[in-house]
Amino acid sequence: MPVETLTQIVSLYKKQQYNSVRLYDAIIGLMINSVQVVVNIILNFNGFGNKIYGNLHND
Repeated sequence: MPVETLTQIVSLYKKQQYNSVRLYDAIIGLMINSVQVVVNIILNFNGFGNKIYGNLHND
């Protein structure tokens, strides 16, 4: 196998690794974002539920 082909393969492999690392970062970023969204929804819902509960038991 000529050296050029070897270097091409190595550079392709490195590029591929870089791409998958970036993909991995993007996926982790998305997961963190969705967790934050879910937490916000739960917190908002809890606040809303507490308001309703408080209003019902005001007397």
